Amino acid sequence: TYNILVPWYLPWYWNPVITIIGIIIGWYLNILIQRVPRGESLLYLPYCPSCKHSKSLKEIIPVVGYFLVGGVCPACEKPISPRYPIVEIVT
Repeated sequence: TYNILVPWYLPWYWNPVITIIGIIIGWYLNILIQRVPRGESLLYLPYCPSCKHSKSLKEIIPVVGYFLVGGVCPACEKPISPRYPIVEIVT
């Protein structure tokens, strides 16, 4: 059916697709937020800002990776900013 208040309509199965795309964009925005001000390359995998530990595959999963490591870097055990999952979720 057509709703006058919403001029467009997407079927329900697009919701997870759009959500995943948004989370991936948020993940990349986090890389931009961290590296552009420092003038660093955008081509390498994310790393811990404190100890420069390269994050493993488990750690870079958007949103979930933050909670898998308990919000701390496994190498130096310093807290990771909650900004990372927040940006991914909001995006």
